[in-house]
Amino acid sequence: MSKKPDKMQDTEVDPFGETQDAVENAEKTAEMASDLTKEYYDRLLRISAEFDNYKKRIDREMIDFRKYANESVFKALLPIVDNFERAILVAEENSFNPQQFLEGLQLIYTDFLKVLDQFQVKPMDALGKLFDPQYHQAMMRQESNDMAPNTVLAEIQKGYMFHDRLLRPSAVVVSMEPSV
Repeated sequence: MSKKPDKMQDTEVDPFGETQDAVENAEKTAEMASDLTKEYYDRLLRISAEFDNYKKRIDREMIDFRKYANESVFKALLPIVDNFERAILVAEENSFNPQQFLEGLQLIYTDFLKVLDQFQVKPMDALGKLFDPQYHQAMMRQESNDMAPNTVLAEIQKGYMFHDRLLRPSAVVVSMEPSV
């Protein structure tokens, strides 16, 4: 009988060779994972710091915005203050002319209304309109034969709108039916 050669006997096998390769591969993989973890952790720290800086910057900008938001309004009002100062000086002089003084005040008033209009602050016209508690504040009631009940007879104080919001309601006198 012929004997078949045993392949196992002809070649030497390192029983730990495959395992050693697997261990080396696992170590390399673990090292790569560790490097990636460090890289991602560094990125996370950097992004977190950038976000904190962003929040602080936005907070500072909001504080400055609130602080200086009305700057343009006040700059627009300064010429009117200057005109009032001039009017006071004229009134203090001996050559005071009441008619010219009144005309000067009317010009200042017109300028002031222009500045209000520039910033979308507009007076409301309430006179002769039906009383609306959303826009009018009734200060008193007055009997009237000429006007329908609940009609605005007089404005005590003018109301104003800011864009589409009520800034101040009109203080008004409202009509009522005459008592018999």
